[in-house]
Amino acid sequence: MKANELRIGNLVYDSTDHCQIDVKCSDLCYSGNFEPIPLTEEWLIKCEDFKEYEFLKNRKFYKYGNLIVELIPDNRLAVYWSNEILCFLDYVHELQNFVHATFQEELTISNK
Repeated sequence: MKANELRIGNLVYDSTDHCQIDVKCSDLCYSGNFEPIPLTEEWLIKCEDFKEYEFLKNRKFYKYGNLIVELIPDNRLAVYWSNEILCFLDYVHELQNFVHATFQEELTISNK
C-alpha cells in the first residue's frame, strides 16, 4: 500500500486492529506501519450505504446510488456502472476512495 493511495478517513490495519487515518497518524503511513484491509463481505456489510440488491440469481450484489458492486472470489469487488464492469477493488480504502471520487461523499462504516 502506498501512502499516496490514502486519504484522511480511510480505514487500514495497524499492528493490532483497524484504525482510521487522521492527521495524527497519517505520517505513519510513510513508514509502512499500516496494511490495507481486504474487502470481504463482512466489511461490505459494514458499509451501511450499500444495500443488498437482487440482480442475478445465485450471486450477491449490493447497490449504492447507480453503482452496483459484486463480491467475487478472492475477495475482489467488481464495480458495475450501466451493467458494465468498470473496475475491480481489493481493499476497503480503495472502495472509500472510489465512492468519494465518484459521489463526493464519505461512506458510513459501522463498528459492528
